[in-house]
Amino acid sequence: MKIFISADIEGVTGIHEWKQATKGEAVYEKIARRMSEEVSAAIKGAKEAGAKDIVVRDAHGMADNLDIELLDEDVTLIQKFSDHPDLMMFGIDESFDAALFIGYHAGAYQGGNPLAHTLTSSKVHKMTINGKLASEYLINAYIAAEKGVPVVFMSGDKTLGEHAKEHQSDLHFVSTFDAVAQTVKYTHPKKTQAAITETVTKALKDMPQLIETPKRYKIKIEYKHHTMAYKNSFYPGVKLVDSHTISYESKDIEKIKAFLVFTT
Repeated sequence: MKIFISADIEGVTGIHEWKQATKGEAVYEKIARRMSEEVSAAIKGAKEAGAKDIVVRDAHGMADNLDIELLDEDVTLIQKFSDHPDLMMFGIDESFDAALFIGYHAGAYQGGNPLAHTLTSSKVHKMTINGKLASEYLINAYIAAEKGVPVVFMSGDKTLGEHAKEHQSDLHFVSTFDAVAQTVKYTHPKKTQAAITETVTKALKDMPQLIETPKRYKIKIEYKHHTMAYKNSFYPGVKLVDSHTISYESKDIEKIKAFLVFTT
């Protein structure tokens, strides 16, 4: 069994401020280690389920957060971004049996996480796909599904789990914390890691089905500043909906991925 893991940081246990997600800040190191530990817990669960080939995609910031020495020595780690349209899913292809998302977070225009955002925290105020709020989970689950790979497990904030259940009712999920505004509530990281291991093993044995992909992707992006909407309205096929919002649609996921890379 071949498994792909995409790992972010804004949804790891107890994170609550941007400094913790920013390399170079003193408080970052502890959270980065926690990110590696939660990925390690998922790897352990995957191996217990029979996985023989595991590829991990470091998918936060500059994609150089995970410490490979804290991971199983049999895994392959992908770090840094090359501006390939797959971004957080770079490295996935049709040869994988399942995908796992670790440390994911609520999307832009959602609550439940002080660091909620979609693709970029500085530009996008709100993004929808076919009229429904988008998140990095939803975008990346579609990317995986278009390659025939089901996302079977995810860890992240409670709000993200509720959002994901609207799209995948059988998705296995471990909540890393719950939040109201800047206040977060969470259990000991060791307990969360144990839950990740146990749930990943179960998910890979149950093997939930592929998320249903749209026949046509209709995306709207509302920016925090009108200048971004104006600039990106010149991308081929884009329509300027209002001063802050653009829209784009295609049935081709490759075109959608390219659009998102150039407009976010």
